[in-house]
Amino acid sequence: MTDAGTPQIVFGGTFTYPKTAPFPIVEPLNGAWHITLTAPTTGTPQYLGFGIYFFDCEDASAYTGVKFDISGTMTGCTMQYAHNVRDDDDHTTDAKGACTLGSALCYSPQAQVTIPATVTTKSIPFSATTAGNPVTYVDPKFLTGSIEFWYRTGQRI
Repeated sequence: MTDAGTPQIVFGGTFTYPKTAPFPIVEPLNGAWHITLTAPTTGTPQYLGFGIYFFDCEDASAYTGVKFDISGTMTGCTMQYAHNVRDDDDHTTDAKGACTLGSALCYSPQAQVTIPATVTTKSIPFSATTAGNPVTYVDPKFLTGSIEFWYRTGQRI
């Protein structure tokens, strides 16, 4: 949804991480989000990301996944997409979260995303994301956020 060309999320908001540089810059541009990140390549991985969060758990069981338009360029790293779900969100950092293993061991199922040079519509079915912890699948009845992209720079995954 847009308001005067600015993307709006009426039941949540956006986030970026880390909180210190380098971090993604997310800004509205022509009715879409424009994300910019310049991060140095290092010998150790860096995790940088952005996404959408929901105020409450959202029931998306009427749908099969998420669809979005994407384009751009990226070098030196890979991009992952995650459907954020209650059972894999750390309860100490997200009140909706149910994972009690600690933030380093709580993560949502994900899928690698290839970024095309021209605007392309991508569909990520709930069933296409894997490797969450402790739950490896997406229960669409308990989404806490979605469209979370993160980068791992410094080495390929």
